Amino acid sequence: MEETIVKKPLGFFKLRDQIRRDFGDEEEENRLGLSLKEGQLNPVIAYADGVLICGERRFRAAQRVGLDGLYTRIIDRPLSETELMTLQLAENIHRLQLNPYELWQACVELKKFNPDWTYRDISERIKFERSSVVRFMSPSNTILEVQEALRDGKIGIGTCYSISKFPPEKQAAKLAEKLAGKSRDKMEADAKQEKSRNGSTKKPAMGKVKIPLPDGGEITIAAPALTLEYLINLFTNLGKEIKKAQGEDLDARTWAAAMSCKAIKNRLGQGPDGTNGIHHHPSSN
Repeated sequence: MEETIVKKPLGFFKLRDQIRRDFGDEEEENRLGLSLKEGQLNPVIAYADGVLICGERRFRAAQRVGLDGLYTRIIDRPLSETELMTLQLAENIHRLQLNPYELWQACVELKKFNPDWTYRDISERIKFERSSVVRFMSPSNTILEVQEALRDGKIGIGTCYSISKFPPEKQAAKLAEKLAGKSRDKMEADAKQEKSRNGSTKKPAMGKVKIPLPDGGEITIAAPALTLEYLINLFTNLGKEIKKAQGEDLDARTWAAAMSCKAIKNRLGQGPDGTNGIHHHPSSN
């Protein structure tokens, strides 16, 4: 990626949607603005036409205190949605500028645009440990009430991670216990007891098979039980999903992203027809 760093007047910048949604209050903007007056440690990032990629909070703060410009990294080529999202996410996470709910939403969006990515793939791109990404994604394994509590700042990502270890029918009670003052350490202990009482919480071993396609590509299927009966049911249900998507004028990538979203929202990470275990690698790859 070719880039240069130059100082640009505030009128140069054009805003676009960012991962970050909460930009703080006026007092926080003033503090940041005064800090920028003393010296800008890190440049914002923008396209050559002024569209701001990263740094909207700094831009807002600079406006508030009347700065004449900001040092800017100029990107000279269009970035894909994945590149934009990864860049924004990495910068905001490492500056601790995203709240836990925004972290979760950002990781979900990355997964939606890249259905084949594992948690390890995400961790490599945002430069965080895989264990951290597992925590960032844990709200996907919780009921709506828990997700709303995270959004409203009533609980943190650690608490959300603890609650995600319980089955959905117990999560509302666990949330109520936490809001009533129960410590996260105690909730973690309860989660371990829950796991020891219910051996079924352990995911079954996954089998995998690769099926060559006439066009030179292949389909990889990963599932706990790889029988011919399973494959018949799988492709029957999958065919219905594809026909439905065709009727809605979706393309293949959009359909795959939609199926990924369904899988993410499912607590076990696997839909009833097992479709999230399928990856089609076209010959062009």
